[in-house]
Amino acid sequence: MEALLEGLKAKREKDAEDAEIERQKELKKKELTRKASLGTTEVPSRMQEALEKFNQAAAAAGSAVSAVRVKKEEKDDASSLTPEEREKRSIKKKQVEYLQKLADERKQRQVDDDEKNELVRQKRAKVREEALLKHEAAKAEKLAAAAADESTSSQVVEVEEAKPKVNVEAMVSRLSKLKTSEAQLVPEAKDFTSWKKRNGVALETKVFCLTGWYPVIKETLEKRGWHHNPDRNSPYFDLKWALKSDDLKSVKLNDDQLVNHFLQNTAITTKSGLLHNLRKYATQSYYMYFRYIHAEGMLKRLGDKCRNANAMPHVNAGVLDVLLSVCRKRQEILPDDILDNPLACGTDAIHMLFNWGAI
Repeated sequence: MEALLEGLKAKREKDAEDAEIERQKELKKKELTRKASLGTTEVPSRMQEALEKFNQAAAAAGSAVSAVRVKKEEKDDASSLTPEEREKRSIKKKQVEYLQKLADERKQRQVDDDEKNELVRQKRAKVREEALLKHEAAKAEKLAAAAADESTSSQVVEVEEAKPKVNVEAMVSRLSKLKTSEAQLVPEAKDFTSWKKRNGVALETKVFCLTGWYPVIKETLEKRGWHHNPDRNSPYFDLKWALKSDDLKSVKLNDDQLVNHFLQNTAITTKSGLLHNLRKYATQSYYMYFRYIHAEGMLKRLGDKCRNANAMPHVNAGVLDVLLSVCRKRQEILPDDILDNPLACGTDAIHMLFNWGAI
């Protein structure tokens, strides 16, 4: 592996050197072409260096002379200026120096940023090159592994072909016969009682089954002593809980079996049914309230007549008894177990209708 990586790296370095040599040749060729087009002759390297040095010295001397001249002019001007003008000039000079400092800092930051970008670019190029080398090495290893797998698979195929073949049909028929014999050994229960005995359930224990995932219902029933029948299609249960009513269409119920769905249940299981019932109940409640108020008003009028009249007014004893009964019924406090008593449901309304007919 390492030898392969070293070989690939050396090859890439050689390619890079060849490319650099070609680039230098192209640059030299372009330079010669440019000089030939301008009609100039190449100056010897020593003369060119001497000329560059002379130009640099002249530039330095010129800058020094100009600096001396500027200082002399500043002194002459300073001697002829007023204090206010001198102060303004010093402020302007400081501003120029500050701006020059900012420009130098900006240039330095630009240089630093360029150096950082160059380093990042070099690192990325190096990482890219290493990744490419690793990819090529992995590709070579994969090819070698594929070749080894092909040879191994061919050997395995030869070994499998040499083994005796299994008769699948005979195996399937044997397993089916075994399953049939096992089913015959464990016959189905004849009735609910035999099913409870076979599954170790007490005769007085209630049994339920579920056709959906209801963990809360299952835990609640088990806490109350019920037994869970895991077979969804079993006919042996006291309560069957299903998600949809369609799951119970094929179930034939006995008189002692219950399900959580019944016919025409939209009156309490849909929004429209609940709304209709509430509206109907509101109307009935209004009728009952009106009758109570009417009976109370008749009693109050009778009391006023009795207080204002000297003699006792003639009153129908039956009507008075009905009025008192209706008012007592309104003041009556219902017991807590009224909801659990099926004989107490609806008797007040019927009694009220009979009494109202008498009024």
